[in-house]
Amino acid sequence: MHIVLGTLFYYVVGSVIAGLIIGAGFATNLRGLPNGRQLKSLQRMGTYIPLNLGGIDGALIASAGERRPTIVYVHGRSANRMELAPLAQAMFNESYNAVLWDSKSRQISYGPKEIEQVRRIVEFLRTDPHVVMNEIYILGFSLGAVIAIGAASADTDHHIRGIVVDSPYADLRKVASRYVTAFGAIPNAVAWPTRTVAFATAKSMHEIEFETRNPADWARGVTCPVFLIHGKSDKSIPHKHSEQILERLNTDKELWLVEGTGHTKAFSRSPAEYVHRVLGFLNGNGATGRAAVPPKE
Repeated sequence: MHIVLGTLFYYVVGSVIAGLIIGAGFATNLRGLPNGRQLKSLQRMGTYIPLNLGGIDGALIASAGERRPTIVYVHGRSANRMELAPLAQAMFNESYNAVLWDSKSRQISYGPKEIEQVRRIVEFLRTDPHVVMNEIYILGFSLGAVIAIGAASADTDHHIRGIVVDSPYADLRKVASRYVTAFGAIPNAVAWPTRTVAFATAKSMHEIEFETRNPADWARGVTCPVFLIHGKSDKSIPHKHSEQILERLNTDKELWLVEGTGHTKAFSRSPAEYVHRVLGFLNGNGATGRAAVPPKE
């Protein structure tokens, strides 16, 4: 009996401690900002125009003397702008300006703060002579994809021409629960105390409202075209999340499910096909970049 009670005691205490740690760190991006060498590589991409916006560290990378369509890239939860630099370079070569940026604060709101930052960037771009004003797109990976959906939903002025969302989740509580269970390895019943404490801590410390920060709900308000991309072998965020978002969208939409591909790995697995499909989506919605050329076999 003592052994059972002792085991139960340590299970409860361990669950509470784990929940406190997870909840406290839930809204913190531990990945630092790009280093000097990385920033120099971005500056070599094209004409580097810093974003003069409070709380935002980044730049518009344009082509001197040209006005081009522009893509605002939004990185994932545990990443910085360099995550999207290879894709931005590939699309820059296809005549699309790039905006690569980070929030100076590494705290994450899972919605309100990041959505407002994207909207401020879009308004900044509309005044820049290198940008075609009505050809501004958002492309995001993982949490960045979620923020793209939120920004498009909040875009009542229709300043965002279209969004490309790679590996988004549909429901914050469900995907956070999946992380707590180590992607399904721990039974829900066993993880329940840790999950309960983690969610309560995240809400108390960081004001994370799990009920209102769900892109499946935001999707109903999106009016611009949407291109969803998701790996069919994604263990972090299963592709059913993108399928749920697709069902909620009431606009022009497309879903590319990528065989044998994990979380946000579609571009690295097949860069040429990825660029071809993204170009096809953008050009199909009025962009003036280069025409989509089928990748070589």
